[in-house]
Amino acid sequence: MNSFAVSFTIKYDHDYDERYESFMGAIRACPTVWTETTSFCLVSTNESLEAFQRRLYFSKFSPTRDKFLVMSVRPVMAVARGEISYPATLKSLLPNVSLFDVVA
Repeated sequence: MNSFAVSFTIKYDHDYDERYESFMGAIRACPTVWTETTSFCLVSTNESLEAFQRRLYFSKFSPTRDKFLVMSVRPVMAVARGEISYPATLKSLLPNVSLFDVVA
């Protein structure tokens, strides 16, 4: 299973909702998804980086108005602070994450 971080911006214009929902639908199709922060997701999938980014690209993503970055995150060290609602999900995607101030 691969873990990827996805950072994105969907330009707010006449069909923003449609493009956003299509892009997020492609994200939510992954077996494990963490989406607690704005315009950033962590996912796990059996897809390669190439296959996963291609699936996102062929959502209703507009390469002339929107942008995204996908990067592999294993192995990575990370720190999460604040009220993390799903620390177990975050830990399953980033096993080396150090959690501080977690309320959940």
